[in-house]
Parts: sequence; structure tokens; C-alpha cells
Amino acid sequence: MSINFKRLYDIVNTFPAYSALCIGDMMLDEYISGPIYRISPEAPVPVIQKKNTKQALGGVGNVAANLAALGYQTSVFYAAAPDQENECITKMLEKQNISAYPFLASTITTKKQRIIANKQQICR
Repeated sequence: MSINFKRLYDIVNTFPAYSALCIGDMMLDEYISGPIYRISPEAPVPVIQKKNTKQALGGVGNVAANLAALGYQTSVFYAAAPDQENECITKMLEKQNISAYPFLASTITTKKQRIIANKQQICR
């Protein structure tokens, strides 16, 4: 099987002409990282010294961000809560030129926190 690179190039160059509407659960992914500096005396669990915190779009936001990175004109429709996590999500969507169509919900925004130490996820 041979790959027709000219055809692939032509397809990729048409990406900006496409639009995408993403509908789903929006989440805020948060990554907290740092070294393990001791083991807790109460239980055999590592104690992490927090060095970095990184936030990213999760759920449907991740899909929308990936499509936008490919050049698609991307819009996202999702349930939004009036909370700090949703404010972060709104700023990230604006920064990536993703059109947001949130509808207010009475729930809280899902936030998935991952604790990473020594390049390995410890818990979520």
C-alpha cells in the first residue's frame, strides 16, 4: 500500500474551510506536580511538594481544542455552571478562538485533578 502524499496534502489544506460543532460534557483538567519529599507518618503515602499547576480543557473542550488546532472553525455547546472553573474554561476557549455556546446549569463544573510526582500520576 502506498500513501498518496499529494492527496493527503490537499486534504489537510482544506481543514480551515471546515467547521465543527462539539456538544458534550465540559471539564477542567488540572495537573498538580512536584517531587515526593517524604512518606506520610500516618499512612504509607507520598507527600508531594507542589511545584507546578497546569490547567487544560477536558471532555468536549479537549475535542474542540484538538479540532481548532487542526484549523477547523470550532464551536462548542455545553452546560456551564456559574463558578470559577467555568471562568477558566471560558478564558481558555477564547484564547484558542473557539466559539462558546454555554447554557447555564445548576450543577458545578467538573474538575479532574491529577497529582503527578516523579513523572508518574499518583492519584486523580
